[in-house]
Amino acid sequence: MAASSGVQTDGGLVDNGREARNTFRLDCATIHELCAQLEPDLMSAIRHPTGIPPLVQVLSVLHFLESGSFQTTVAIASGMSQPMFSNVLSRVLSALLKHMHSDIVFPQVEDLPTVKGDFYALGHIPNIIGAIDGTHVALVTPRRSEQVYRNRKSYNSMNVQMVCLADQYISHVNAKFPGSVHDAYILRNSSIPYVMGQLQRTRAEERYNEAHGQTRRVIKRTFGLLKARFPVPPYERWFSLLLTKERVPDNRSLLYAAQPGFVTTGTFSA
Repeated sequence: MAASSGVQTDGGLVDNGREARNTFRLDCATIHELCAQLEPDLMSAIRHPTGIPPLVQVLSVLHFLESGSFQTTVAIASGMSQPMFSNVLSRVLSALLKHMHSDIVFPQVEDLPTVKGDFYALGHIPNIIGAIDGTHVALVTPRRSEQVYRNRKSYNSMNVQMVCLADQYISHVNAKFPGSVHDAYILRNSSIPYVMGQLQRTRAEERYNEAHGQTRRVIKRTFGLLKARFPVPPYERWFSLLLTKERVPDNRSLLYAAQPGFVTTGTFSA
């Protein structure tokens, strides 16, 4: 592995900065940190050694997620066959998911004053510890259970809930429910503390709604950043490559959410 000034692959050195971000959507320091975290899983998961270094495995998958291209195209660019890249893709995604619960966590009790202060600076609402919102993540589903995944917009998806902090750190993901499940049901069956919604009555409540909207924009910006960094092409193509034949459990659809609002400390305990 190269020094932090660049990312070394079989094809040469990718300089730190714009080139790495354009190709992999992460800077070199983050790529090296990610490789160090995943390397034990990627090495131990190889039943038949292919000689593909963990760094190349991670970079090829990042490029696939960034480009939304076909597996064959990314495989050729990475110097491997399509079946080999398919195995690499499954291996890297599994390794990522293994670390999800240690990387995506609510703030610790000692961090709550800072978290609340950061949110208060956005809209002057006290005691906020998260902004929550969501969207549907499209996918191709098995034919026998297709209707379970059909959402109100008439395409198949997972209905996924996400919470972020004021600095856009993702602190919670709930990706257990198919697209036909209503947002309110997902919220009721999640571990999220009390959620503040909007009101529609008095002038005071209208001012609250304005503050609510100013504060909640951070989750919209987080979605925008994710989608800009890893743009998803038409789901008929991309998700049919990534999430087919029931190979991926429900909790493997990543990063999105359902009920607009805030997470407060009203019922929070740590």
